[in-house]
Amino acid sequence: MPADHQPGANAGAETVTADPGSARLSEPEEPDQSIALEFVRLDERWAALELPVALLVLAIDRELGPDAVAGGSAAVALSDDAHLQDLNRQHRGQDKPTNVLSFPSPPMPGADGGTYLGDIAISFDTVASEAEAARISLKDHATHMLLHGLLHLLGHDHEDDAEAERMEAMETRILARLGIIDPYADRDVTTAAKETLDRTTRSVG
Repeated sequence: MPADHQPGANAGAETVTADPGSARLSEPEEPDQSIALEFVRLDERWAALELPVALLVLAIDRELGPDAVAGGSAAVALSDDAHLQDLNRQHRGQDKPTNVLSFPSPPMPGADGGTYLGDIAISFDTVASEAEAARISLKDHATHMLLHGLLHLLGHDHEDDAEAERMEAMETRILARLGIIDPYADRDVTTAAKETLDRTTRSVG
C-alpha cells in the first residue's frame, strides 16, 4: 500500500491479533509470540472467507523462530483486481492486476511498541481465478498469498532462482503445518498462480 494509506481510518476495518498461544498444531503450546494483523476489508466477498490467521502465524513462528515475528504488526488490505492494478501501476509500473503486493516498512515502532512490518494487499479476483485454474481451495490459496506477503515483510524474497527455491521450500513447510498441500508440487496446475506471484513491491515516500 502507498505510504499515505491509513488502515485504521477505514470504516470497515477489522483488527485481528494473531496469537500463536491460542492455536494448536501437533506440538505443545509455545510462549506467546504474535504478529498483530489489521485486516481492512475493501471487497465484501472476503467476508465469507475465514483465513486461519492464528495457525498461520504459529506456523511461521515454528519455521523462522520466535525472534523473527515477536512484536511485529502489519496491515492487510483484502481487496480486488481494480485496487491491485492501481497499486501495481503506481509502484511497479505494471498496469495489470496481480494476486498479492507487499510493501515492507522502514524500521518504525508499531502501535503497541513493537515493530511495524509494513502493508500487504491481496486481490480476491485474481486469487479466486488462480485457485479455480489450479483446482485448489480458495481458502488455501488465499492463505498461501497471505503467507507469501508476510514472508516478504519479514525480509524474504525471490529475486533469483536460489532465493525463489528457498522461499518456495519455506512456504511449503509452513503450509504443511496447516494441512495445506504443497502449492508447487504439481507444476502443471500451479503455473498460472506461480507466474503471477509478484516480487515484493516497496513503499515510496
